[in-house]
Amino acid sequence: GGPIRGFPRGLDVMAVLGSDRARAILKESRDDQYSKVGQAKSYTEALDGLCAQYAQVDEQGWNRNLYWAWLYCLKSLLSGTGSADSLPTFMKTTAWRDKQLNTVLASWSQLRHDTVLYVKQSDSLKGLDDPPESKMVEGYVEPVPEFYARLLALARMSREGLTSMKVLSKEAEARLKTVESVLARLVDLATRELQNEVLRAEDYAFIRGFAGQIQGAVAGVA
Repeated sequence: GGPIRGFPRGLDVMAVLGSDRARAILKESRDDQYSKVGQAKSYTEALDGLCAQYAQVDEQGWNRNLYWAWLYCLKSLLSGTGSADSLPTFMKTTAWRDKQLNTVLASWSQLRHDTVLYVKQSDSLKGLDDPPESKMVEGYVEPVPEFYARLLALARMSREGLTSMKVLSKEAEARLKTVESVLARLVDLATRELQNEVLRAEDYAFIRGFAGQIQGAVAGVA
């Protein structure tokens, strides 16, 4: 709020990537009330111009390198997945759209700092006198198959590109293949969830354990 917008915001980027929610927040906070933005007459005209420019980027353009391909993965979380009728009720709420927006903002910020974070899973020892175990709550993966599919393509592009340059060790190749295997399974699970299919026992077992697979793939990497 003021006569000059001195710095861009992450919400500007999200709006250009296709987030209607980001644009609504900018409007609600009156942070789009600026005139003479570059060669444009107003903020809205400048933003519309950028949106139109990026709308022309085709799938090959979005996958020109790893940085752009990562943005392409995140973009799918802003635009939703599947038809509105096929989505679970919770995915139709403003709260859900805000959650997705925060997810993409966080990942985009991390991408710009060019680092990789991972969290070690913690375990607790089972005591001798623990009470009987209650029925396990079955797992569920966020049903965003397009996002998982784009991540899978990104992982494959990384592995194939590094292999072609002969800079990928056998250990690193095995790590990337593990990630690819997990993502392929997530694509399948998310697709079936959106089709209201009942998951099988082996599916729930995978959901309980795939964090460990990811941990093993990234642990110990400098």
